[in-house]
Amino acid sequence: MLSSLLRPIRRPHFTRAFAAKTRRNFDFSKQYYEVLGVEEEATPIQIRKAYFNLAKQYHPDLNVHKSEKDQALSQSKFQEVGEAYELLMDENMKKQYDRHLRGEDEDFLKDEENAEKRKHRKSKEEVEEDFKRR
Repeated sequence: MLSSLLRPIRRPHFTRAFAAKTRRNFDFSKQYYEVLGVEEEATPIQIRKAYFNLAKQYHPDLNVHKSEKDQALSQSKFQEVGEAYELLMDENMKKQYDRHLRGEDEDFLKDEENAEKRKHRKSKEEVEEDFKRR
């Protein structure tokens, strides 16, 4: 009993694999650069600065004294700003978003879909083995 109390507590570590699983699907039809008020060539520091300024402005706890309609509007704006920040700070998602804005992502998405289909497709040998088993 005493040995179990002296044993160090194991805490789960935040890993990149966990972060990738929890990542949300973004709506590429939104103009995330306009939401944050930055240009497409903005550095991560500029994006972070714009995010923090807008987050302070639209934070729900700071807009408690406003009407319910204004509170709902600021809360939705706060969530939109957070979504824009999350997308633009992730290098891979930002590249994919930029490709979408330039209209270059159609082939990329088709290739991604085809690659996904190829993963689940059985090889010739597997199909023949399944046929023999039946």
